[in-house]
Amino acid sequence: KNIYMTVDILTLSAIALGITAILSQVGLATRYKALCSLVIAVGFSMILNHTYSNADVIINGIIAGLTASGLWSGTKNTIQG
Repeated sequence: KNIYMTVDILTLSAIALGITAILSQVGLATRYKALCSLVIAVGFSMILNHTYSNADVIINGIIAGLTASGLWSGTKNTIQG
């Protein structure tokens, strides 16, 4: 169970990061990117992990969303210097 949740978190982070990147190209305001990735990750976690308990699903979504948000800002800051 734990291995599958780790893979789910990594997959959800990638999905949230990709969708957030697409939305930022369309014109999503910078201040909403972290919230957007969090909502996307929790939403996809609820859809994909319906066999787990609600608390596990929400916590996995939050972890994945925050991971995607950190990856986004960390990469942006590294590139900009």
